[in-house]
Amino acid sequence: MSFSFESLNDEYNNNLYDLNNDTGEKTIIVDRSTTLTQDTVLLSGIKLKVVDGGTISINNNVTLTVAFPSNIDAPVLKSIFSGDGKVTFTGGGEVHVGWWGSTSGDLQSAINSLKDVGGDVLLTDMSIPVELTTQIEGFSNVNLRGVGFESYIYSVGGGNRQEPIMKFTDVNNVTIEKIHIAGGSGAQPHIFLAGNCDNITIQHGYFNNGYSGVWMDPGANKTIQNVTIFANTMREMSHPISLGGTDGEITTDLIKLVKVIGNYCHAVGDAGSDGIKLRKKSSDILIQGNVFEGTPGVHGDNIANSGDGADLFVSGERVSVIGNLFFNFGVHGLELKTDETNYPPTTWGKGRQVIVRDNILHSNSNNGIRILTQAGQNEWPYMIDVLSNCIYKNDSYGIECSGRHINIAHNQIFLNCLDINETSTTGLCGVLLKANQELDPPLPSEYITLTNNLIANNGNQNMGLKITDYVHHVEVLNNIVTNDSAIGATNQNFGISVSSNTTNIQLKDNHASGHNNLINDRDLVINTGAGVIGETLTCQIGSIAQGDEEEHPVFFAPSKMCLVSVRFINAEDVDSNGSDYEALSIYNKHTNQAIFSFFTDTKDIDAFKTTDMEIVTSNNSSRYFDENDVLSFKKTNVGDGKALNQAVVLLNYVTY
Repeated sequence: MSFSFESLNDEYNNNLYDLNNDTGEKTIIVDRSTTLTQDTVLLSGIKLKVVDGGTISINNNVTLTVAFPSNIDAPVLKSIFSGDGKVTFTGGGEVHVGWWGSTSGDLQSAINSLKDVGGDVLLTDMSIPVELTTQIEGFSNVNLRGVGFESYIYSVGGGNRQEPIMKFTDVNNVTIEKIHIAGGSGAQPHIFLAGNCDNITIQHGYFNNGYSGVWMDPGANKTIQNVTIFANTMREMSHPISLGGTDGEITTDLIKLVKVIGNYCHAVGDAGSDGIKLRKKSSDILIQGNVFEGTPGVHGDNIANSGDGADLFVSGERVSVIGNLFFNFGVHGLELKTDETNYPPTTWGKGRQVIVRDNILHSNSNNGIRILTQAGQNEWPYMIDVLSNCIYKNDSYGIECSGRHINIAHNQIFLNCLDINETSTTGLCGVLLKANQELDPPLPSEYITLTNNLIANNGNQNMGLKITDYVHHVEVLNNIVTNDSAIGATNQNFGISVSSNTTNIQLKDNHASGHNNLINDRDLVINTGAGVIGETLTCQIGSIAQGDEEEHPVFFAPSKMCLVSVRFINAEDVDSNGSDYEALSIYNKHTNQAIFSFFTDTKDIDAFKTTDMEIVTSNNSSRYFDENDVLSFKKTNVGDGKALNQAVVLLNYVTY
């Protein structure tokens, strides 16, 4: 194909309409101003080369239709189109915003030109102001591409924005990249996705000084899916990234298949200003390799200048939070909570199947990680994995956890429970497993595993691990709970503490050390009545005649240990008798105190059935043994006493 070069004044008398539907192959040199007063179609054989003072003014209600953007040859910042008419293309390609100018209307005209065919709208080194009541509207298959920080779109005006800076409603297949968007007071985002959207990419952008960088709100019964937010910088935003916010009942996954990867998000505002926020049944979400920075609060005045690093709220279904950094937030590093009473799943979703892995969470004003309920029954977060995170220097708990089917493993949890001046905040702990005791009856937490964690140096008036009342079916295995001078000078007073009203708490193969072994400061505290399961040892006592009194050594402590419970079995019945009975006791020979006892004055012993011996509460501290301390079984008589026949004691103990 060959083109002949013509000037407007040579043959066309400055009127492009003469080329309307021309089937020839011509390159027209536009070197002066020309005005279109009628709709004009330039077919694929017509090229426009705009030079010197060439411009095309299009009257109102007049359309210039060009075959492809590549049929126009003009400098990227040369304003070649003007007037109230419009330019459209019959085929896709690349257009430069500068061909229209540098206002918000010019940007919208450039986008509109590709509305029906798709393509790329290119911003070079230029600044575009967007008025408070104006929004830039995007369309399917129309991408917006800049050159980086100098491709600048910004909010202008002294008040709050009434519209988002850019809005995409019911769009598919859109990429927004290398654009700098800034400014805007009021609750309006920089980029707003709404309606049914699919295959959206926002990458290599720069967002600063605004309400939200990217906000997704599909609306009732709509779905936003397959969205990638990659390698953006968001500075001083109230809500850098927010997913959700829809009113109305949920009938489908509202927001799903979203990847948030490699972004820097800086949140500033109040306790609701989160680094990333999930709402309204946000499902199948990957949050990976991001840096989320908050703004520390004013501790003395209890003022939070930012919220959570990641607020999964009552949503967060099938969410992976992997390899991120959360620090300096005014509330928590990461929070996942449910509240079926005030936020029912039919309209809000429910937290479940969440993985929090390989993250660093530090220097947050409350907890590193918080998983809990707020009200109601049977509404726990569940199926949560908290794995291989580094959680340190958070003012309150390292991990505060309540729920069902939660796995906490291979985390490093240290130097928490300290305020901004690194002084101790009392009554806290590195890891807290708790129930919802605000309800009557309390709502238990159940089926939690805590394995292979390091819990160290969490405050100097606090605990490493605390399991509170109404927590059931917990495995605590292979953890190190300690003080280590190499980590820091502050010390946690207690290692592991288990409250009384707990059930089926398995404590095995943990190492707790370095705590003060005074009556109220020790490596392990198992309160009376705690349902702890440790190691079980069966000790053969044998037969002792009715009048005899004997004491037998039965066990020595292989390491530091706590004797949790003792059960007794005899080969024949022993009937109670108020005048002739026996006292059966387990002694700590180091302290020479009875720590478990059973009396047959008012209680029978049934043959071949276990009988629980009762703790001697006044000697509770003697349940704790140092390595090589000896336990003994002792039978003493009142009156003629009773006989034992092939007796056995079963010791349930925990080593640490």
